Amino acid sequence: RLLREAQAAAAVNHPNVITVFAAGRDGPTNKLFMAMELVRGGDAEQLADAAGGKLPPKRALEVIRDCARGLAAIEKAGLVHRDIKPSNIFISDDGSAK
Repeated sequence: RLLREAQAAAAVNHPNVITVFAAGRDGPTNKLFMAMELVRGGDAEQLADAAGGKLPPKRALEVIRDCARGLAAIEKAGLVHRDIKPSNIFISDDGSAK
């Protein structure tokens, strides 16, 4: 299932969706892997914690807007994100949410 989902996710190309570069099974260990875009800005939960527990309304709306755009692209590809929560919303260096 992981490989199937990773292959489907790799087909989504959108600035608010983390890029999946590759997925497969490691030959020597037979363990599954997924290589994804590195996003260095932390996540929305950390962002809120750093702001005293909640984001200012303008910033919260920016994060929500970016998430909605990314989720729309995912839905257009026929996929469903099943674990949306602040710790799964990553913040890129430019401040956009993925």
